[in-house]
Amino acid sequence: AAHNPYTPQQNGVAERKNRTIVEMAKCLMLEKKIPFDFWAEAVNTSVYILNRCPTKALSKRTPFEAYGGRKPGIKHLKVFGSLCYAHVPKQQRQKLDLASKRCIFLGYGSCEKGYRLYNIETEKVIISRDVIFSENECWDWNTKKETSVNIQLTEIREEEQGAEGSSYEFEEQLEVNEMPTLNTEISDQEREAGSQNVDHTPLKYKSIAEIYEKCNMCIIEPESFEEAAKDDSWKKAMEAEITMIEKNNTWELVNRPFDKPIIGVKWIYKTKLNLDGSVQKNKARLVAKGYSQKPGIDFNETFAPVARLDTVRTLKKYAKTLLDKFGLKDCKSVATPLAVNEKLSKVDGSELADETLYRQMVGSLLYLTATRPDIMFAASLLARFMHNPTKKHMGTAKRVLRYVQGTINYGIAYDKGKGAVLIGYCDSDWSGSEDDMRSTSGYAFNLGSGAFSWASIKQSSVALSTAEAEYMSAAEATAQAINMESIHVPTRVEEALKDPKWAKAMDEEMLALQKNTTWEVMKLPIGKKTVGCRWVFTVKYKVDGTVDRYKARLVAKGYTQTYGVDYQETFSPVAKMNTVRVLISLAANMDWPLKQFDVKNAFLHGNLEEEVYMDFPPGYSNGGNTGVCRLRKSLYGLKQSPRAWFGRFTQVMRKNGYCQSHSDHTLFVKHRQNKVTALIIYVDDMIITGNDVDEMSKLQGNLAVEFEMKDLGDLKYFLGVEVARSSKGIFLSQRKYVLDLLKETGMLGCKPVETPIVEKHHLCLDPEQKLVDKGRYQRLVGRLIYLAHTRPDIAYAVSVVSQFMHSPSVDHMAAVLRILAYLKSAPGKGVLYRKNGHLRIEGFTDADWAGDVTDRRSTSGYFTFVGGNLVTWRSKKQKVVSRSSAEAEYRGMAQGICEILWLRKLLWGLGFKPKDTMQLFCDNKSARDIADNPVQHDRTKHVEVDRHFIKEKLEKKIVSIPFQEHLDKIAMLVDDKELELRELQGSPNALGFAGQVSSKFCEDEAAILYVTLDSSPEIVKKLFKFVPSITDICSSFNL
Repeated sequence: AAHNPYTPQQNGVAERKNRTIVEMAKCLMLEKKIPFDFWAEAVNTSVYILNRCPTKALSKRTPFEAYGGRKPGIKHLKVFGSLCYAHVPKQQRQKLDLASKRCIFLGYGSCEKGYRLYNIETEKVIISRDVIFSENECWDWNTKKETSVNIQLTEIREEEQGAEGSSYEFEEQLEVNEMPTLNTEISDQEREAGSQNVDHTPLKYKSIAEIYEKCNMCIIEPESFEEAAKDDSWKKAMEAEITMIEKNNTWELVNRPFDKPIIGVKWIYKTKLNLDGSVQKNKARLVAKGYSQKPGIDFNETFAPVARLDTVRTLKKYAKTLLDKFGLKDCKSVATPLAVNEKLSKVDGSELADETLYRQMVGSLLYLTATRPDIMFAASLLARFMHNPTKKHMGTAKRVLRYVQGTINYGIAYDKGKGAVLIGYCDSDWSGSEDDMRSTSGYAFNLGSGAFSWASIKQSSVALSTAEAEYMSAAEATAQAINMESIHVPTRVEEALKDPKWAKAMDEEMLALQKNTTWEVMKLPIGKKTVGCRWVFTVKYKVDGTVDRYKARLVAKGYTQTYGVDYQETFSPVAKMNTVRVLISLAANMDWPLKQFDVKNAFLHGNLEEEVYMDFPPGYSNGGNTGVCRLRKSLYGLKQSPRAWFGRFTQVMRKNGYCQSHSDHTLFVKHRQNKVTALIIYVDDMIITGNDVDEMSKLQGNLAVEFEMKDLGDLKYFLGVEVARSSKGIFLSQRKYVLDLLKETGMLGCKPVETPIVEKHHLCLDPEQKLVDKGRYQRLVGRLIYLAHTRPDIAYAVSVVSQFMHSPSVDHMAAVLRILAYLKSAPGKGVLYRKNGHLRIEGFTDADWAGDVTDRRSTSGYFTFVGGNLVTWRSKKQKVVSRSSAEAEYRGMAQGICEILWLRKLLWGLGFKPKDTMQLFCDNKSARDIADNPVQHDRTKHVEVDRHFIKEKLEKKIVSIPFQEHLDKIAMLVDDKELELRELQGSPNALGFAGQVSSKFCEDEAAILYVTLDSSPEIVKKLFKFVPSITDICSSFNL
């Protein structure tokens, strides 16, 4: 699995094997006093030897045997670094020349069947098969002469290896008559250069047991109690387990009851490793053989549902906004959403209404039904006339809104402790439709105390009686009840083929592959290997949670591919969310449309350059032939598929006149007649925007010719980010993502908190703290990192908890759960992008000096604005310790300047060159003075690179660092550790006006600062000349 850069702790097994290889290489070099210039040769030789040593992980087989199917021979193994003589062929020498040349043995050929030798005279590495070794001699690199060591070698006879040349049997029979003794002495300096207590005996003379012990090739865990009882460490582990069980009063000893079954127990042994792969402790666990239990005899239930919901599902604020939008805020309410016996039809004799307004009104009502089942039927009825609404339809829609106005506080309550019984209700109105006499079915399901699923659907055919209409309604409700059970997703082809839904999905996938000419069937060429394939099944859901379709995808087993044989490069760029936010800010400022498209089966469009053969898909026959599939197009699962698809897409975009942005390779831009069109792609999802509408339509048509495209309309949902656009601007949030996260972690009913992290948290690595499940911790933090794309208010908190991914403790998990509790307080928060009438680039930086209690390193943070809208932010721990707050702030300024320079380059590529100098704001006066003053400061000599970098940008007038008095006051305001929220609410603060603070983050902890003020934006702008951006954040987070 992939792991983060510069975090070897996440890849402990591989890192431990690297240590084994390096230590063996050091031993090989020290044995013959080989210079460290040849460390690479020693490492290759170590790997060569380890691949021919048996390991417990492979049932005492060697990796060579496991891969190639035959046991390796060891007769050709020689002592690394020994003196040898390589034969010179007749074609390369004269009659009187020497027939051999003196060399030093450095290892074995990787592709050729020969030895790697260092020619002492020419100082070049050669490969030779005919070599005479003098293993008791080595080369003195100082005197340039050979020296001797007294080594007695055991004679190896050909017959001892057996017919197959087995090295494993030979090594067990190997007897060393006398351990090698070295006449040459190794100096103290050379011993210090190697590891402590290094055994300088060559590996060739060690027994199998010594190789296991010294190289630490595997961890041998006992397989039975008898085997564990012979080892003192495992005996202590079992005694510790028994002591804990007795302390917990897990059992009591009694006489065996008559005719009662006894459950067996067994010991499980596991070695716990440190981060570096070394042994931490031996763990023994006593487990019961639960598979021998019988239901109703020694166990009854295995699962008990626990109600965690104690919330009210309501869209009260949305309903108020809806009424205000359509001018019905102060209207007279009505008692029912529809009049008694009201009938609507397509043709009612009234005039046509405003179609756009009607669609907005009904669409808003449909969204409101998420928490209002009482208007479900009315909204469903009105939705039937979206294509040609009349004034009567409009009047009915307004009546529903008047009903909503009188029931603004209605919602769905989920009470705690009401059980988890599923109850369903269904009904129908026989022949209710005036146009075609079809009936409408409705159902609602309650789980415990509250409704959680409801619908109103027009029936597909005309019912001849009320009984038939009710029966059809009951059938739909039953289908929904069955559907609400967890849908079983097959894991095997045989299982999927038994279900018509999955079989149809597989047929659709095969049809798409054949239509795309993904492969051609042929016989497997000699010497070629095939890549396997498998079916992956998944269920696609709609927004309302109902099943959209059943999806079957054929994927190749890419893990069986070999680098350099059937794939080369695998990297493929993906869109930066920073770039996406910049495009959205431009669209908001310039009134550009935002369109979204999707490419069906994107990876299937990539052209393969390598020769790849795949087994025929399971579950389908090839007409009795034994051929294989020669892949012509990339397939999901292949290592090179993402790169192949992106390469094909890039070719198509360039053919249409688009250029790749140098700031983000997934951004394609085209300029035409002073107009611009921009497209950004994330795998197979793409966003198109710009002011050239004709070019956007043309591009859509050209892409549809090359690929199978799906037009998703206006941008509404992109990579888990919800996008809402109105006259106020464009709003980004991840509300559904947050709610799903809270639901999966059982935090929906938690008590919300006001801040994502506590002040002076002092989180650190404490070896005495109890560890938690690392996998669960990493999954939660990973999901929070993705959530930070639209939640800058959690950026610092997530940055802190992500520092403990390798060894999370109880305190670290508590900090993660606090972030979730904070998200519970406002799951719909996000970022608002408004039309501000300019494209200025501004940045704000801050740092908390020596904030980390473990290593006293600081955390830098910045947030940047384009056109008055927040587009990028970051909170990151600095790599070095800063000696002063000015130095910490100065390093943060350097990071902020790098970010705004990237934004400047990105805008230039889009055709925008802001005339105003980019501004960077920093609240530290000393840091600003260092940037402005060209005089060398004694306390900043060690940050010369950052100093000259900032100084250069200031001198060229690219960036300015203006002084803002009120910026310092804001920093002072949020920097006061003892200041509580109630002191800021409703009373004049240090700035001389009254403001209500809805959330506060301390400057030295949250690298990105937010003070949400309910004061008039005009007052705020008057006091803070830089604040248009701040007020936007305040508005967006109060939505």
